[in-house]
Amino acid sequence: IVAFLGTLITKEDKTNLFFYTNPCLLIHNSTFRGDIVFNSFFKEFEKIKERSNGKIVIRDHLVNGKLSFLTNYLLSKGAITKTYFSNIIDLNYDIKTLKQNVRKSYKSLINRGKRELNLKIYNYSNTSKKEIEIFRELHFQISKRRTRSYESWIRQFESIKNNESFMIFGYKNETPIAAGMFFLNDNNCFYGVSASIREYYDIPMFHSLMWEAIKYSKEIGC
Repeated sequence: IVAFLGTLITKEDKTNLFFYTNPCLLIHNSTFRGDIVFNSFFKEFEKIKERSNGKIVIRDHLVNGKLSFLTNYLLSKGAITKTYFSNIIDLNYDIKTLKQNVRKSYKSLINRGKRELNLKIYNYSNTSKKEIEIFRELHFQISKRRTRSYESWIRQFESIKNNESFMIFGYKNETPIAAGMFFLNDNNCFYGVSASIREYYDIPMFHSLMWEAIKYSKEIGC
């Protein structure tokens, strides 16, 4: 009926409630409602909350314009919210219709990027650790520091080999100057992370990579 995913993490005398490095997550079968369900959940949740003397961070999704019962409960206790927005592209439309729905100013950026960059898709069939290392170095060039462990990049490589993600690189004169990674399941494609060399920012790099990802995602059945 309901599940809560979270971990209590203690560091420097503070115990925070996250879901490892992510916000906690609630999964609720909304066909089951009623005070018995909610009160039983809140009773257990309060026991966990009492063990935390730091932050409690939870992610909620606005489904059909409604917040979850847990979010409403926390707001009544004084919690604060931070809102994020995302776009969902319906790939059931044909490519011509999808292209027509792209903003006019973006169409020219896509076309220019396609003219000036050589785009290549890396999936489970043609990706090696060499490409992951190139992406990692691009990311380092932008951030000027290693923001993630090498092991996390290897896990991303493994997700590509398991056909759970793919990458697109943009090359200028055979030099990789832009890259993007996209995660997959049987139905959806999710834009994950990208990196572009700053010296080439006069070229609209990622517009063409994103459009290529949209087309590829449709081709493989998302």
